[in-house]
Amino acid sequence: MLTHLAIRDFALIERLDLEFSSGFSVLTGETGAGKSILLDALQLVLGGRASAGVLRAGASKADVSAAFDVRERPAVRSWLSDHDLEPEDAELLLRRVVNADGRSRAYVNGVQTPIQKMRELGDRLVEIHGQHEFQTLVRAPEQLRLLDLFANNTKLLSEVQAAFKRWRDLNAELEALRSSAAMSPAELDLLRHQVDELERVAVEPQELEALHAEHRQLASAESLMASTGQASEALADTVTPQLSAVVQDLKRQQSTMPALSEPLDLLESALLQAQEAESVLSRQVRELEANPQRVAELDRQLDEIHSLARKHRLPAEDLPGHLVSLRARCEAAADADDTEQALLKSLAETEEVYRAAATSLSKARQRAAKKLASAIADTISEVGMDQARFEVAVAFDAKKPPSRTGLDDVTFMIQTNPGSPAGTLDKVASGGELSRVALAVKVALAAKERGRTMIFDEVDAGVGGATAQRVGRKLRELAASGQVLSVTHLPQVAACGHQHYRVEKEQRKQSTLTRVLALDDEARLQELSRMLGGVEITEQTVAHAAEMLSQGESGAG
Repeated sequence: MLTHLAIRDFALIERLDLEFSSGFSVLTGETGAGKSILLDALQLVLGGRASAGVLRAGASKADVSAAFDVRERPAVRSWLSDHDLEPEDAELLLRRVVNADGRSRAYVNGVQTPIQKMRELGDRLVEIHGQHEFQTLVRAPEQLRLLDLFANNTKLLSEVQAAFKRWRDLNAELEALRSSAAMSPAELDLLRHQVDELERVAVEPQELEALHAEHRQLASAESLMASTGQASEALADTVTPQLSAVVQDLKRQQSTMPALSEPLDLLESALLQAQEAESVLSRQVRELEANPQRVAELDRQLDEIHSLARKHRLPAEDLPGHLVSLRARCEAAADADDTEQALLKSLAETEEVYRAAATSLSKARQRAAKKLASAIADTISEVGMDQARFEVAVAFDAKKPPSRTGLDDVTFMIQTNPGSPAGTLDKVASGGELSRVALAVKVALAAKERGRTMIFDEVDAGVGGATAQRVGRKLRELAASGQVLSVTHLPQVAACGHQHYRVEKEQRKQSTLTRVLALDDEARLQELSRMLGGVEITEQTVAHAAEMLSQGESGAG
């Protein structure tokens, strides 16, 4: 659910912060006030196209943020988790910044994200009905998804997808087998030589680390022996004898110069410490054990391992895994014929299972297609398209290559007027008609798809009176299962909203700005009166607006 929209320096908007609630929200305002700007800003933050033209005149950048509550959207949370973008709480924050040069940056929960990824996420968060560019309903995968949702095909679809995955994995295994088997005798000999070489030299990562550790220890032991031996010899041969001679000489002079007692005490102490240090170093030299033969052996072994790693262009620790891969290729090449025949048999059996599952799924889709088309047709007839004919076409192709969605092509077809040809939604339906078809689809699926944010633009185009009132009621009805926002020009639709926002222009000396106001009950009554009345709003107009508002909120008519 969209909970907050913040817009800075976008088109005619200088600064705007809007809070949204669940239910049905309407956006009204005079023609040209800028209602479409809000949708443009929302489309931008959902991953739409960006250009320098979206910046407010004189601004250095445009900045749009949108917050969503995704507690009831497990599919969205799963997508965020898969992309390491999961929020700490239930709030998801999207942000889009467009610079004056037209370049833009996208952020999801504060993490800079590629625009394509933001568009993927945006498609899961919001459905915008009314503009073909953002109209998800015209896309074939979405039409297929909606039919399966209506038909409760989860189990059948899972069986098809499991069989497809097995078929795809076997195909990949067969291709890998044929690739490994397609080698000359010389290539096979080279492969076997590489396996022999790796088996002789390669060690597991933990063994490699143990070799390095032992080498460091032995190398250090040799160095320590040299250092401690030199220090011990220096103390024994030079330092201690010289200190001893100095002490003896000063002792002889002490009787004639009593003041020598203090330096003499210090020197005697130094002599004792030097003798003790020499003793300790001598013992440590004896305890250290050098093993130059083992060091040389380790040098040779490690050099051979790292040389082989460079030869195969791999880290040394990856050599064992590379060996496993090469062994597999050798084994596959050795018995390729038998393995290929076994794989071909498994592949044929799996494809048979897949096509049986896909056929069952197709039958379920064909049964549900008629019911879905009937439900949609009933609703579009109610909302001003009583001459339209709607069909959900399911085309099964038994020869079609397997796919994860089965062997069907599902297409929503419409004939808007008698005598005119039927066609796909994007080719036949106008923006307003497409919005009303989308409304009908969503009403048919309301019990099965909850928590989505749906935006309808132009849904009231070309209708009025009682039809407009039915459109408003359908939108309010749909809002019971998800959040609905609608840009409308008709008071009959606006009166059915739970929340009402008015878009208006503000004239300044040097510029024109768009602002949006959340209306309280009194302001809402005045706005409905404006939409109903002409130049002058009379008491009768206000009374009519109050009655319309009461009917819209109660559902009476």
